[in-house]
Amino acid sequence: MAGKIKWTIEDNVVALYIARYGNDGLKFSKSEIRDLIEHTGIPKRAFPMRVGNFRYIITGKGEFDAGYKNGFPKYKKLYILFKSFGKKKFREYVNLILETRVKFKE
Repeated sequence: MAGKIKWTIEDNVVALYIARYGNDGLKFSKSEIRDLIEHTGIPKRAFPMRVGNFRYIITGKGEFDAGYKNGFPKYKKLYILFKSFGKKKFREYVNLILETRVKFKE
């Protein structure tokens, strides 16, 4: 029985960071990040699409869209909340998320 994918707020925060900055300053490569997000917590697929959804909200363009011009309300709210974070502070938070996820894989 297929159900909705449950992306956590942390999954979305990591996707938002990558949409804004790539993996600049993160302790993991893009492929390692994808593996951590897709295979820890609730298993899921399509992390690059999630990043694309945020990229669309940020820029208004991209290969994916978030479903409609203004993006999904939850994604848009998360973007508004984190766009005021400085890159360094945002990066520190995302690295904490990823380092915690590594412990789930051990």
